[in-house]
Amino acid sequence: MLLTISHAVDTVNAWLGRIANVLILLACVVSAGNALLRYGFDLSNNWPLELQWYLFGPP
Repeated sequence: MLLTISHAVDTVNAWLGRIANVLILLACVVSAGNALLRYGFDLSNNWPLELQWYLFGPP
């Protein structure tokens, strides 16, 4: 019984870890893209900054 629960918790943790990896990568890409647009091309938009806040913010 406890071993089954342990495997279920491990499975949930593995899925949450994969989701967190993708979201962290996405947040880094959005942050780098926003900096490139702002400083490299002198283009400023509000949506990339807000997307950064939502991705880096607490759930």
